[in-house]
Amino acid sequence: MSLLKDRYDKTYEYKGIEFYLSDYSPNTEECRLVILKVIEQTSRDYLSLYNSKTSALQYTWETARDFIFSDRYYINWGNQIVSPTHLLQLVDIDIEWLRRKMRERFSQIERKNNG
Repeated sequence: MSLLKDRYDKTYEYKGIEFYLSDYSPNTEECRLVILKVIEQTSRDYLSLYNSKTSALQYTWETARDFIFSDRYYINWGNQIVSPTHLLQLVDIDIEWLRRKMRERFSQIERKNNG
């Protein structure tokens, strides 16, 4: 842990840009906002990247799908391994509600594309 602590409160230079790295812990509301943005982007990826032409975009869609629908999907959030269900609980969103809404929206998009 000492190595990580030693990197703070110092000035660094990267590609000609100088910056100061301070020790910072986000507050609860900042964390909630980040979680909401992750959920928002995941939902967009799931709804828009289905049948993507490149393997990278298809992988992004599969990751979004698993984040939303798999009970075995986990992510490293800070120093914890958590499930999307846990993250959604932190922002008062029920995973089953999100799954239902994503299924509904996906079906609407599929009908529009095939109809």
